Amino acid sequence: MRPKIRNIIIIAVLCSLMALYFVFDPAEHGWFPGCIIKWATGFECPACGTQRMIHALLHGDIMTALLLNPFMLLVLMPMVALLAVALIAPKGKLEWLKHLVTHPATLILIFIISLARHRCHTHLKQKDAPRDTLSIYLLEQFSSLMWASRHAH
Repeated sequence: MRPKIRNIIIIAVLCSLMALYFVFDPAEHGWFPGCIIKWATGFECPACGTQRMIHALLHGDIMTALLLNPFMLLVLMPMVALLAVALIAPKGKLEWLKHLVTHPATLILIFIISLARHRCHTHLKQKDAPRDTLSIYLLEQFSSLMWASRHAH
């Protein structure tokens, strides 16, 4: 397949998926694919919440997207965007970007960050987890401010 046709197909599929996630909320429609890991083990994987995050992001609700899955929003989404740019670029252009995004060290670092984020997230969801850490306090305060500003109108 010629690169130009491949790029058009990739862009069309991505636009179709974005339209699907914009129109339908994965939290309200059961036909969206669920997490196989959560189904099989009962534990959330590092990607849990991504579909709802994409829906919130497409509706401009960045705070909700950040609360649903900060790792995917701040780390993986930019990596996917960079890889897409590198793949669509003409041959010989942006090869350094493609190499950086797909380099084993980058992928291992993302995996380690993903596991750390997942472990912290799982720990903080436990009922007996300590709630006095500064980051949790700040996140709760910020969330309550965002909620209050939304419902003040």
